[in-house]
Amino acid sequence: MKAIYKLGTLMMHGLNLQFYFLVKLLQGGIVLGFFPAILSVYRLIQRALVEDAPPAFKFREAANKFDKREFLVMNVLGFGFTVVFLLLWLNLRISAEVIRNWFFHGLTLLIMAILISTFLHMIPVIGKYELPIRQYILQGFLCSIVGFFETLAIIVGMAFAAGIGLLVPPVGFFMGVPLIIFPHVWFSRHSIRRLESIFYKGN
Repeated sequence: MKAIYKLGTLMMHGLNLQFYFLVKLLQGGIVLGFFPAILSVYRLIQRALVEDAPPAFKFREAANKFDKREFLVMNVLGFGFTVVFLLLWLNLRISAEVIRNWFFHGLTLLIMAILISTFLHMIPVIGKYELPIRQYILQGFLCSIVGFFETLAIIVGMAFAAGIGLLVPPVGFFMGVPLIIFPHVWFSRHSIRRLESIFYKGN
């Protein structure tokens, strides 16, 4: 009975987070609200893990809470990395179909992997610290280096969660966003701790 209650509580929390994501998405104007909404859901899941219980929050207060600096930072970095990734993808297609140089092809793939890994780890850094934009990129990059296996776990976990959402449409529709973000939160916590212990243990 307790297990069923726990499952029901988690599902309700997932529904709440999905709705919260939509609120933040609309608050930012859908396109510009996407990356800030991701950060907001990330923070709430992280808080739930720290407190070992889903945090209670009021949607009206959540909707009214608007951090202009975070909104700007998340959009600058989110869309900046997206544009660079698309340019690299274009280079990859050109390399595969026109240049056909294995070295250039491999180098482009490596840069794309570094880009994805850095961005994945920038989100927890932004959620935890208030830094200049360049520092977010640097700390995300360092975190991706010390947390190499965590990066792989994040990608596999998010892909698995997305697969569940696709295979079970009701789950994907009602709680797909928090389901996908959960493995990101879970594994990135460990890479952040490792970064702090290696580079900042004396501070």
